[in-house]
Amino acid sequence: MVPKVLDFGLAKTFDAHRSFGRSTAKGTSAGLLVGTLEYMAPEQVAGDDVDPGWDIWALGVITYEMLAGRHPFRRKVAFAGDETAAEFVADGAAEGEKLSGAVTALLDTSLSTDPAARPRDALDFLAACERLLV
Repeated sequence: MVPKVLDFGLAKTFDAHRSFGRSTAKGTSAGLLVGTLEYMAPEQVAGDDVDPGWDIWALGVITYEMLAGRHPFRRKVAFAGDETAAEFVADGAAEGEKLSGAVTALLDTSLSTDPAARPRDALDFLAACERLLV
């Protein structure tokens, strides 16, 4: 089995004024949720401004799924009018699931509901993973 991370073109730019030499494309409509809910950070679901922490959250979910064979959370999401409510509940360890303390610590920070507690960017996440392999 060969894991692959793919980009399906669902992206937002940090700087709406940046056109990269092309005509500026229109973004998504306000209030429109675009992406795969199971991999969205809580603040992304809530509609906060784009942040690199969203990607760290998704990497944490993917890493957990690769190691444990299941999603790390049960999620209950309700949409009512313009309001979005998300409840993230830790699913608890599956029977027989054994992750080292260091791996658990990385996943705990990567999946923190506080974006400031997560690794700063993907390179920090990668460096933490590399330290675990040494």
